[in-house]
Amino acid sequence: MLFGVVCILLWGLIPVVSVLGMKGLDQYQFLFLSSLVSFVTLGSLTLMQKQGRKLKSQSIIFWLQAIILGLLGTFFYYFCLYQGYKLGANIEVLSVQYTWPAWIIVFALLISKTRFKWHHGIVIVSGIASVLLVISKGNIKALVVPDLAVLLWVLLGAAGFALFSVLSKTVKMAPLPLNTVFFGVASVASFMLMQSKSHFALPASDNIAAVLANGILVNGVSYYFWLAALRKTKAEYLSLLTFLTPLVSVIYLVLLFNEPFYPAYSFAFAMVVISGVISVIAGKKT
Repeated sequence: MLFGVVCILLWGLIPVVSVLGMKGLDQYQFLFLSSLVSFVTLGSLTLMQKQGRKLKSQSIIFWLQAIILGLLGTFFYYFCLYQGYKLGANIEVLSVQYTWPAWIIVFALLISKTRFKWHHGIVIVSGIASVLLVISKGNIKALVVPDLAVLLWVLLGAAGFALFSVLSKTVKMAPLPLNTVFFGVASVASFMLMQSKSHFALPASDNIAAVLANGILVNGVSYYFWLAALRKTKAEYLSLLTFLTPLVSVIYLVLLFNEPFYPAYSFAFAMVVISGVISVIAGKKT
């Protein structure tokens, strides 16, 4: 569960680094550079830990799984997400982006063939409600429905990352070398996309820190912690924890950009915590 908390703290930075990183870059350039930095970071850690040899004896089935999951969770998800941030407002994207924890529960139930229980419904409803509460600042009537194109891009990405999270549990490989392969795949795919839709460009001096932070921490290292958390904790429990990410994002905006803190944020936090306790207790009894 500790690994999951670290992921939430890092993923809360996504709106910040995405906006800052794409000030001088388009979404294709930002995706490639972030993926490349993640690949270099995780690859270096893999070599330092002498775990690279684990990849030498893997079967064709493993490589097919790794390539497909890499395309799904480290390329397609961020491609859709950055498309959303480029086309829509930050709040609009944030409100759709964090539907993926609910998708995790759905996919986990379908793939594991577990029966849907009442506490699963509580997690989904309370999680989505808490996200809407944070995004709307407590005024649900003021919530803006995202543009259809933005909605579809981010919703597809959210579902893709949820499916990636569930399926990654089935791959028998240490998280560090596995994530290196994932971001290697993302680097190649995003380079090809960038060459077809845009051109290569280096980040300017005023946004290079955001690109590095995104590639090293938000994308790279966080994926190691996420896969490690998935190996130790049920996906549906982790999904509950990730509903807190929008609240973390808001806290960062408050601290970094002096945004106001609304009472609704406290209610959203309490809602997730209470539903989490109920879900865990009910899960142990069933």
